[in-house]
Amino acid sequence: MDIIPAKQNRLHYLDSARGIAAMMVLVGHYINWKFEQNIGIKWVSVFINENDAVSFFFVLSGFVLAYPFLILDKKLDIGKFYVNRVFRLYPGFLVAFLMNFIYSMRHEMNWTQWSNVFRHSYKDFWQELFLIRGFNNHFLPGWTLGIELAASFLIPFFILAAKYNKKLVYWLLAAVFLGNLVIGSLMIHFLLGMVVAINFKYLSGPQFKTTTLYRYRVPVILIAIVLFSLRKIDKLSPFGPFFKTFSDYTRMDFFFYSGIASFIFLIACIRFASIQRILEHRILLFYGKISYGIYLVHWVLVRFIYEYWDRLNALLGGHEKRTFIILLFALIAVATVLATMVYHWVEMPFMRWGKKIAGKMKASVEI
Repeated sequence: MDIIPAKQNRLHYLDSARGIAAMMVLVGHYINWKFEQNIGIKWVSVFINENDAVSFFFVLSGFVLAYPFLILDKKLDIGKFYVNRVFRLYPGFLVAFLMNFIYSMRHEMNWTQWSNVFRHSYKDFWQELFLIRGFNNHFLPGWTLGIELAASFLIPFFILAAKYNKKLVYWLLAAVFLGNLVIGSLMIHFLLGMVVAINFKYLSGPQFKTTTLYRYRVPVILIAIVLFSLRKIDKLSPFGPFFKTFSDYTRMDFFFYSGIASFIFLIACIRFASIQRILEHRILLFYGKISYGIYLVHWVLVRFIYEYWDRLNALLGGHEKRTFIILLFALIAVATVLATMVYHWVEMPFMRWGKKIAGKMKASVEI
């Protein structure tokens, strides 16, 4: 199989991979919201795993954040890195949170209630607004943004460790794994992404073709697919008390296994030109570009559909299966439009603003 050049400024096919993961979240939340117990939906969910798509987001973030500094040898200024990262993530989250909060408050639109919101943090407004301690009552997917930001604050130090001695990252990986046994953590996903970044040239070069992993690539990818879908397979055929006890003691939950699977998927994307050619289709590239917006806007749309399901079903003729399909396509269409607007009117302006602010800052600590 073909290999890719060792250096590229941006790996666009990974944007497409993120877009696919975002669409999995959208479709998965939609089909499972009301019909989770339907046997057909359970089978479809094995392949559209909205819960564990976030594992891929985290592994990919670890790679993408480390790639410019470990592979392209760009200089990292920690202060400027933080500014750019906050301006990349938080404005979009703020818009999504306010959309969902206003929707939740639509029946309480009066001065007294809004006064309670701002003065007394009614319904945990301020806690959720500032991503404090996992308050995600209105925009439930917001928990992932809290983890992304927390990981972003640590990534520069992981990069510093990798610059000093690449073996340190493996020790950090082991340390996070051992810490996971005690308190649980999703930080291991970001470190797995960094491991891919550290080994990028090797994984994309000719030497990798001589490894056992490459030789058994097909069964390895099949195993990754199973690991990624364990949560949904468990809903089809429960694994039983032993698996639950093992998970409780080791803290190796479904996210742990889907993180390992995402690590393998990322390597496959980087290694195989045939996968890259598929991912570089212009439609997939477009959805990759607006993937963050898709993730942000889909929740309030799915909420709306199912809170008004009976009315919408009656309006569309009362045939539930037909309504289900029509509203799925409507959801994708509306989410695409709104995500495009978020991309052009929120993401890009604030990213440019963040870069402008960072450009005017004095150097903090450079790596």
